[in-house]
Amino acid sequence: MRIPAILAVTTTIFLALASSTVANNYSFQIIADDSGPNNGIEFNYFTGAPSVNDNGLVAFRGSENPIAPVDGVYTGTGTTITRILKNSDYLESEQIGELNPYPSINNNGTVAVIAGGGNRIITGDGTTVTELYDQGTTSRYYAGDGVPINSSGTVAFSAQDLGESYGAIYTGSGGPPTLIRSGEEGPIASPMINDNGDLAWYADGGGMYIHKNGTTHLVAEQVLYPAGTAGNINSEGVAAFTASPIPGGIGSGYITAEVVETSPGVDETRLTTVVDSQGRFDEFNLSAIEYNEFTDEQLIAFVGTYDSGSIGLFTGPSITEDKVIAVGDTLFEQEVTNICFYHWGLNSSGQVAFSAALDDGDDGRNVVVLATPVVVPEPATLSLLVLGGLAILIISRTKRR
Repeated sequence: MRIPAILAVTTTIFLALASSTVANNYSFQIIADDSGPNNGIEFNYFTGAPSVNDNGLVAFRGSENPIAPVDGVYTGTGTTITRILKNSDYLESEQIGELNPYPSINNNGTVAVIAGGGNRIITGDGTTVTELYDQGTTSRYYAGDGVPINSSGTVAFSAQDLGESYGAIYTGSGGPPTLIRSGEEGPIASPMINDNGDLAWYADGGGMYIHKNGTTHLVAEQVLYPAGTAGNINSEGVAAFTASPIPGGIGSGYITAEVVETSPGVDETRLTTVVDSQGRFDEFNLSAIEYNEFTDEQLIAFVGTYDSGSIGLFTGPSITEDKVIAVGDTLFEQEVTNICFYHWGLNSSGQVAFSAALDDGDDGRNVVVLATPVVVPEPATLSLLVLGGLAILIISRTKRR
């Protein structure tokens, strides 16, 4: 019996998809590459780590023009690259200056970055560039590794007096900033903010905090490392951070925390250890967390060291099944020698943005990459789809008779 051509093609597509899933749980797309022109932009290298919004748009910092190098912030889709701003541009009659290597991006495509060596907070969307705050706003400079921006255009930032180690948490969208908390608990790392205005941050010596509904909660005390590393918070108000030792336990781990109202006016902090160092993992760093409203899942990502020195990027507790990429893996037919990831490199669809250094046998190659989970039908679903296609073909042939 000859299989109808349409059914044969359908079956072949599904079988090919299944075999590729067995080999890898992700498809990898190059967003930017320093080994050649990218839509007319020739990059020298990339610094820091990229961010990604829920539409799959990636923001990153890079250096372009090998003859007269300039640093810039860009967005990319895999087919196009848009320059948001350059450090040599002028804004408010002043050169933008040094750019922080961790730009963030919201779901509207607006990018936020610390500029001017920590003196300015600037946003851009490919059409306009706006200075939200400068050092004169609070008489402070903007500390931390980056500044997050939510879909309302509100940024959260840590600012501190020059020469002092203690700072404060602010939010704002260009008007007078709102003081959330002063820094009496110690030096404050970059705070994170979600679309509801909830915040999470780490304070050296003071632990992990969540600010929700106008109240600040200490959710974990004196457990975080390394100093200056922030956690993250998703749209459901669930925060993620790394801890050593684990609250109430031993070893290090990746922890989620949420503040739940158990009765009117009564809040309870709930901590969950997602993965710890009692197995193959040794340490954890740079946590990210998102929420998928369609599947009702908490999505996570983190950098982990395992097997006494190996480094990789993971989305769950299994080193084999939850690995996105690791140093020593092959990516685009070249060996991965380094990986850079940051707290806003994960979106609500489970896509992961990172930068990687590859061994090309010459001076090295650097790429900005978007990893997308590959979804394959279960065997039972695959059988139903094939049988459904066959039924449609039989009905169609019957009608023609």
